Amino acid sequence: MERKTYRSPWAWVPTLYFFQGVPYSIVMITSGLIYKTMGISIASFAFWTSLLYLPWAVKPLWSPYIDVVSTKRNWVVWTQLLLGIAFIGAGIVMPVSFFYPVTLGIFAIIAFASASHDIAADGFYMYALDQHKQSFFVGIRSTFYRFAMLTALGLVPVTAGMVQKNTGLESVTFEAVSVPAEEFVPFDPSAILIEKSAGEPGILLFPHNLQIPMFSAGQSEQDSAVIYIALSAPSGHGKTVVVNASRNTGSKDIDIAANQTGRYEFTDSNWNKPVSLTLKVNRNLDERTSAGFLVTAGNIAFSWMVALGIIGLVLLLLAVYNRIMLPHPPENNNRKKIGWTVYKEVFVSFFTRPGIIPALIFLLFYRLGESQLVKIATPFLVDSRSSGGIGLTSTEYGIAYGTIGMLCLTTGGILGGIAAAKYGLK
Repeated sequence: MERKTYRSPWAWVPTLYFFQGVPYSIVMITSGLIYKTMGISIASFAFWTSLLYLPWAVKPLWSPYIDVVSTKRNWVVWTQLLLGIAFIGAGIVMPVSFFYPVTLGIFAIIAFASASHDIAADGFYMYALDQHKQSFFVGIRSTFYRFAMLTALGLVPVTAGMVQKNTGLESVTFEAVSVPAEEFVPFDPSAILIEKSAGEPGILLFPHNLQIPMFSAGQSEQDSAVIYIALSAPSGHGKTVVVNASRNTGSKDIDIAANQTGRYEFTDSNWNKPVSLTLKVNRNLDERTSAGFLVTAGNIAFSWMVALGIIGLVLLLLAVYNRIMLPHPPENNNRKKIGWTVYKEVFVSFFTRPGIIPALIFLLFYRLGESQLVKIATPFLVDSRSSGGIGLTSTEYGIAYGTIGMLCLTTGGILGGIAAAKYGLK
C-alpha cells in the first residue's frame, strides 16, 4: 500500500492538537479534583501533582533525541496509544485502596509520554506542512487545544458528577434550624439504637432534624449542635462507603463547622458507629433561620473509573484514527544522529545568546502567579464553605471552571489578539 506523503491538514491537525491538550489538562488540573473528592489531603496532592509538571518543563532536554530513536510520526502514534492505555489503567485502579500512589505513578508516565508527544507533534507539524499552511493552521491548532481543555476540565468532571449522583446509596436530607438558646434541647447520643437492616445499607441521621442555639453574648456561649451519621447495614465484601454532607439550600448563616470536612468513611467494622457532624451558626445571627443539608454516598471511585475510562477510550480511538490519517512526510531523509558534542553545543549557544537571561526571567515570572493559583483553585472551588471553599460538586465544577471558565479564557485570548493586532504590544 502506497504511503501518502500529503493529506489535507483538516484531516489530522484538529485531532493532533486536541490530543495534545487532554493529558496535560487532566494531569495538571483535573487530578486535583480527583484526589480532593477521593479524600486525599490538599498538601499531599498539590505537592506531588506539581512535580508532574517537570516533564513538560524540561522536555527540551531530550527533544534532540526524538529523531534518533524513530520518526516523529511514529512517536506521535505510539505515545498516543500509550496515553490512551494509561488513562484506562488509571481508571481501573481507582476503586482499590492503594489507588493514590499507583495513579500518581501512572500520571507520571502520562506526563513523560505527553511531553514527548508534544515534541513530536510540533515537529511533525513543521515537516508535514509548508510555511504558508503552518501559519494558516496556527489558529486551528489553538482552537482544538482549547476544545481539549474544555473536555478535560468540563466534560470529564461532569461525567464523574453524573455517575456519582446516580450510584451508591440513596441520598438523604435534613434541616437545621436556629433557635434562641433558651429553647435549645441538646440531642442525647446515648439514645441512638441501630439495628441491622436487610439488603443494601442506608444512611441514618440522628436526630432527623437539628436545632442549633443562637449565640448570645453574656447569656449563652453556645453556637453549635451535633447531628450523628451512621449506616443501617455493613457495606459488605470489604467495601468502603464514603459519605459526604454539604449545605445545599437555605441560609448561609448555618454551615458545617470549619474544623470538619463533612466527609466520612464507613466499613464493615464501623458501619453502626455514628460519627458526629458539627453545625455552627453565625455569631451575628439574631433571628430564626434554617438551612437544608444533603448527605450523599455516591460511588466516587467508580465515577472516576468511568470518566477516566471513557477519556482513555476516546484517546485510543483518536490514536487509531491518527495512525491512519497522518501523512508520511519525508522526515527520514532529514534525520541525523546527534552526539553529545553537538547536543552540548546547541545548549551552550542557546544560553550564551544576548539577552537570553532577562528573557528567561521574564518567562519565569510572567505566569508565576497563575502557576501558584492553578493548584489551589480546584480545592478552593470544591472545598466546603466552612473550610473557606465554595463547595461545588464535581458537576458544578465541570460547568463553572471547565466550561464557562475556559470559554471566558478563549474569548479573552481572542480579544487580546485583536487588541494586539490593532494597537501593538508597546
